[in-house]
Amino acid sequence: MQEKDDTPNLKMVQEARENLQGVARRTPVLTSQLDPGLAIKAENLKVTGSFKILPAYNQLFYLHKSDRDR
Repeated sequence: MQEKDDTPNLKMVQEARENLQGVARRTPVLTSQLDPGLAIKAENLKVTGSFKILPAYNQLFYLHKSDRDR
């Protein structure tokens, strides 16, 4: 049996970005003063204090309408 490949691709990322438009606060990417090559995504600045709302909210778009309406 062949396993489903759930590896995100560009199309999936673009769809998620559209789905989350206006829902999630954009957070900055900060650079480290100690290592200029190190970038830090400041997800702690989200209202919830985490990034967890993003995949959960995005999954709602893929539910059947009857399930989503519950």
